[in-house]
Order: sequence, then C-alpha cells, then structure tokens
Amino acid sequence: CGRFPRPGVRVELRIHHCPVFPQSVALLTRGSMRADRSWMLTGQANHCVGVRLEVQPPGGHAVVPAVHRQHDRCRSVHDVAEDDAALLVGVSTGRRQMHRAPAPLALRGPQHPAAEYAIRTGHPWVYAERIREKNREGDSGEIAVVYDRKDRFLALGLYDPDSPIRFRALYSGKPVMVDDDWWRARLAASLARREGVVTDQTNGVRWINGESDGWPAMVVDQYANTLVLKLYSAVWLPRIADLTRWLREFLKPERIVLRLSRNATTSFEQAGYQDGQNLWGDDTSGSVVFLEDGIQFWSDVVKGQKTGFFLDQRDNRRRFGALAKGLKVLDLCCYSGGFSIAAKLAGATEVTAV
Repeated sequence: CGRFPRPGVRVELRIHHCPVFPQSVALLTRGSMRADRSWMLTGQANHCVGVRLEVQPPGGHAVVPAVHRQHDRCRSVHDVAEDDAALLVGVSTGRRQMHRAPAPLALRGPQHPAAEYAIRTGHPWVYAERIREKNREGDSGEIAVVYDRKDRFLALGLYDPDSPIRFRALYSGKPVMVDDDWWRARLAASLARREGVVTDQTNGVRWINGESDGWPAMVVDQYANTLVLKLYSAVWLPRIADLTRWLREFLKPERIVLRLSRNATTSFEQAGYQDGQNLWGDDTSGSVVFLEDGIQFWSDVVKGQKTGFFLDQRDNRRRFGALAKGLKVLDLCCYSGGFSIAAKLAGATEVTAV
C-alpha cells in the first residue's frame, strides 16, 4: 500500500470482493499508467485497496483513494475505520510521503424492497430517515454510494447533510468511476436530448432540467448567448468551477449567470457567491432578448423569477395557442405573458393578462 511507481510503469493491484464496497472489484481494470491520464487498476482478489488511481504529470502528485484493507469482518460500514483511509502518495520529489485521506462515503439505504426498487429504477432522492447507517460523516456535495440490504451497489449521488433530502442520486445501475470524463459524458447526453431545438427561430432552451436529466437540484437555461445556471442546493458548491468550465466548453456562451434558490443562498454567500452574479462574461445587464418560435421575448436573468422565463413551457404555449384560436382568453398570474402572447398571435380574438 505504501509503494507507488513512477508514471509509465505497468502496475497491477490485487483486490478481493468486499460486501461493504462491492464496487471495488467491478471498478478496477488493468492498465499502464501514463503521466497525463487517470487509470482504474485491478486484478484478482486478495487485497482490497482502492477504486481510483490518478496520476498527474511529473512534478505533480499521485492520489490513490483506497477503499479499505482486508478485514476479518466486513459486515458493517463502520469497519471502514480511520486507519483504513486512502493514501496520498507524493512523487514530486521522488520521495514517497504517505498522508491520510477520508475513505469513500458509504450509506446503507432503505430497508424496504419497494424503496430499493424505486432508487434502482431512477427515484432521485433518499431522505435522512431512510439512511440506516453510514461509515462516517460526510461533507455537502461529497460523492456518496448507497448500498442495498445485501450490501450491493444501489446508486451514487451527492450527499447533503443539511437537507432532509440527504442523498441526491446521480446514477443507479452498475458501479462506475466518477471522474471528469464521466461528468462531461453526462452533460453531452443531456445536450443531445435537445438536439434540433435551437434554430434560427428559437434560441431559448432548457438544456438541463434537474433530476429528470440526472443533475439533481440544477437547471441550465439558455437565452440567446446567455446561460443561466440555477442551483437549488449547496451540493453543487464544490463544483461551481467545474460546472462553469463544462458549460463553456460545450455551449460556448458569452455569459454565464448564477441564480440561487432561497434555501441555498446562505451557503453560497458564505463561500463568496451572490445570486445573479456572473460566473463568466463581462455583461452585467439584467435583460436579455431571445426568440421562441420566432417571437421575441424579454427575460430578466439577474432578478427574474426562476431563471427569468419559463422555458420548460414552450410546448404548452404552442398547444395553448392552437386551442385559443378564435376565443377570448383570460391569463391569470401571467408573469411576462408568454401564454398570452402565444394565444394572441395564434388567433385569439381577445386576451386579458393579469
């Protein structure tokens, strides 16, 4: 456990199946280390060591998060003790320096089979009272793994110690390695589902719609060349820089505006963020003009409701317009009048918006 070769040297790690961390076997694969890549190493079983090996360029450092060492008893997540934490091995000077890092956060989930089935098939939340056991205390936004009654991998997600929704699921199925490539692939999948929405007649689109896209407590809306990142939980606070980088890479906006829900504002303000601030770009104006089906709408992306406009109602506005043709329309709680305008342009004889 204390040895770490120089980048480029072929390595094998041997692990055993552990009922507390069964993903330790599934996640690891043999490979040769390179100075600019992250690798998952594995082999046959006799020593349980870890789920990730990250090698940085020469002069950097290497991180080996270990699951835990072999135990006589592996039936309780509390067996993953502080003494079995991960190893941080320094290689910048050629000297091997070992430091402690926390073991992965493991949670035992709901006891009832129906609740397990719900999570396995996509339910996005686990409430605090449903978590029966954990191996240690977790930080907000930390990746956590939920195990079922038989200590099998159930789901991974973001841990939220300050919310009744203690676990916000990102993924369920077989164990996976959560790294930068994994996050980028998920973003690419969300964008692909909206392929063809942006046209010369429509440049207002919701790219990420929270839990339904596998990005819990997050919405990403685009208004012309402006993106609005709306966050509903502090679990995303540790990844603000990453989110900004990924959105810039994939969508190439001129501006990214951060919007915060009331329950998340305090945590973000303590970290130096403000509702309505720019994460990227110099434009500080609140108003943005965008198109939906050729209609020009105005959105206040800094102080408006939600992200400034209800982009998720685009299809409903189209349908409502078709139904309203030739009729008188009363639109109560109209906000910025999206349904009213759609109705009038579709042929409503009269529209009253309140």
